Amino acid sequence: MAFEQLKEGLREPQVELLGRHLATIENHCGIVEYDETVLRARCRRCEVRIEGEGLHLTALTLGELAVEGDIRSVAFLPGEEGAE
Repeated sequence: MAFEQLKEGLREPQVELLGRHLATIENHCGIVEYDETVLRARCRRCEVRIEGEGLHLTALTLGELAVEGDIRSVAFLPGEEGAE
């Protein structure tokens, strides 16, 4: 059972902050909203919302993104159950 939980955890979003100026999100499923003040990324069973000023994407792949700027907040919001 512990192995199954570990495998499941590897698909959950991983958010890493470097100070208040760089954030990376791994295991995202796409960008829902993006401008200079907000980035919303859909993830499995949740959404990650980053708010700030002067936000800009510095990297974007199918599973990972990086955003730089003056990051003010990071929130995990409920998403649709079973969203992949």
